[in-house]
Amino acid sequence: MRPSPAPCGALIMLRINGLPSCIFGAGRPFSSGWVQRLAALFRDERGVSNLLVTLFLLPLLLFLMFAIVPVFVYSMKGAHMNTAVSHALKEAEAVGYVSPEVAARLNDRLAALGMGGVTVNGTGYPSYAGSTAGKVLRDAADPTVKLAVKYPAPNLSRMLRAIGGQGGGEAAEGFYYIVLYGRSEAYE
Repeated sequence: MRPSPAPCGALIMLRINGLPSCIFGAGRPFSSGWVQRLAALFRDERGVSNLLVTLFLLPLLLFLMFAIVPVFVYSMKGAHMNTAVSHALKEAEAVGYVSPEVAARLNDRLAALGMGGVTVNGTGYPSYAGSTAGKVLRDAADPTVKLAVKYPAPNLSRMLRAIGGQGGGEAAEGFYYIVLYGRSEAYE
């Protein structure tokens, strides 16, 4: 038995992607080998499609990557502020109320975190309105000490303007408002 000749009359025949392809020979220009070789060439376009998908998705990924930074800063400022207020509550528990010294130390801690004193619409922040102002003794019927701190939060809605949304133009659109309760440890 003789081997069968190449289907397109080629002298050399290869398989590209499982299909027979004529490389050299006297085959007709539009023989099945020629068409199969051309089809094999166009079938291997995975790299180009990956490039196009990457080029379309890259701006979206960049926006998401840079948009997460202000959100992360917003949440971290709130967490740091909560930690500083917790320390101030322990000091307020020791003296039985939110004394001017406790408020001054908390102001210093917040200033060290980049949240110094600011004025918004004529109101100074950080604000301690609602905190326990009078001394509460440990043996009192209600020995609860309350520390309430209010501070302007960054305006995250301004990011919406980057994608055509309606973001507020104010520097501080909301507030961090932290209220903590503790038990007085003051004897006198």
